[in-house]
Amino acid sequence: MVIKKVRTDDSGTGSSEPLAAASEEVLEQAARLTSHFALLEYGVRELAHVLLGVPENIARTVTGKLSFDETRNLAASLVAERVPAHGNELKRLFKLIKRIEEIKDGITCLLWGREMAQGRRRSNLPQGLSSCDNGELKASELGSIVAELAVATHDIERLRHRIRTEMHAGQGIKP
Repeated sequence: MVIKKVRTDDSGTGSSEPLAAASEEVLEQAARLTSHFALLEYGVRELAHVLLGVPENIARTVTGKLSFDETRNLAASLVAERVPAHGNELKRLFKLIKRIEEIKDGITCLLWGREMAQGRRRSNLPQGLSSCDNGELKASELGSIVAELAVATHDIERLRHRIRTEMHAGQGIKP
């Protein structure tokens, strides 16, 4: 499958040019990457809610309008303040998440052509996605990134549960 962009020239007639060659497997892996990233975003938001230590409706009010980066920064600040013993683990996870987010965004640009629409000839994918030669993506490489993302999501959930348990037990938590 080849994804195409319709370009209208001065005469008003449309012409198509390929944006990126994408097999069904690549599109499936890109969809999995996007949906897994949404689960990760939810997990980070829930972590921030636990760390706020307020009723859920108030936590949702606090985080409801925050971007993912803002929510991630809030969670990092709250970990540093309330449960510093988990700071290194969260820092490691957030570094991995940032790298995966950059890859996800690069793939989205490549598949849907935002960068080409802005006049660039080639998408600049971040390091970590080496199989993008002439716009081709390998499903196996995307699958590996999805697997890495699934592990990071699981690790965030585990950390959230540990912190919640410690908060309920009053172990090493600063008010």
